[in-house]
This record gives sequence, structure tokens and C-alpha cells, in this order.
Amino acid sequence: MEIKSLWIIIIRVIGCWFLLSSLVAIPELLTDVIFFGRNGGTEGIILWLLFIIFYIAFFFFILRFTIFRTPCLIEKLGLARGMPEGNLEVNIHRSVILRIAAIVIGSLLLVDNLPLFIKDIFQYWQVREGYQNILKSQRTPWLFLYGLKALAGYLLLYYNRQAVNFIELKRKTSNPGPK
Repeated sequence: MEIKSLWIIIIRVIGCWFLLSSLVAIPELLTDVIFFGRNGGTEGIILWLLFIIFYIAFFFFILRFTIFRTPCLIEKLGLARGMPEGNLEVNIHRSVILRIAAIVIGSLLLVDNLPLFIKDIFQYWQVREGYQNILKSQRTPWLFLYGLKALAGYLLLYYNRQAVNFIELKRKTSNPGPK
């Protein structure tokens, strides 16, 4: 394994973690927009909508370079410069390392969000007499967020091979290599 390949693996793992952990901010931003909309602050709504657009653009920019354009990022940051040429003697294939990373990230997501999801369901059932509909509850976005993150963790655990194949497919199509 070359130094550049090691950097690619590290940056893609960081990109996957960034993708999954940055989804927490989206319900918060949407709740703020709803709050400003109910209180009649059109200037606040416009400001928050611009912020959300900026956040999503920044999110896709980071995602693009950490997962799909990793070699370009390594070149721009000069991460491989100054490192010794040659191969590192690691006899593990890149896909195995990515599968291990997918399993670890999926486990962390599941372990981190499943208890919060269950807690929010329990709290909803405790006070359900006060709510006529689950969609009117202020905890509903969090309930869905924790449920989706727990589901994403489970799916990443269960379908780790397909996730790694998708990342490897994107790598192969963006870097076709010599013909």
C-alpha cells in the first residue's frame, strides 16, 4: 500500500463520518425557519434560508472532495509530499479497511442514536394526551432524525460491502488509470 492510498482511506473515512454527523444540523436549521415563520420575521426567514443554502453548498463541497475527489484533495494539500516513496508493508486490501471503517461508523451511529430514538418515542407516549398528532410535537424532527441515523447505522452495518463497492466504483470511474 502506498502512502497516497493510506491518505485516501483516511480522508474517505473522515468524509463518511462528516456526512453522517453533519445531518444533525439540518433539523435544527429547519426548526429555526419554522420558528421565524410563525413569529412573522420575514427578514429572519430569508437570512436563515440563505444560511441553509450556504450550509448545504458547503456540505456538498466537503462531501465531494472527501469522498469522490480524494486524490485531488491530497494533491492540493500536499499530504504525500515529504513522505518516503515506495510501499507500506500492509497486506490488507483497501476494501477491507473501508469495510472495517464502515462497520465501526455504523456501530457508532447505531449505539449513539438508538437510545435517543427510543427515549423520544417513550417521551412522546408519556405525553401523548397533550398532542393530537405526532406532527405537531416539537420533538418530532428529533424523533425522525434519531430514527434515521439509527437506521443508517444499521444499514451501514448490514450493507457495508455495498457501501464499500459504491465508494470503490466512484474511485474507479473518476480515476480510470492508464489504458
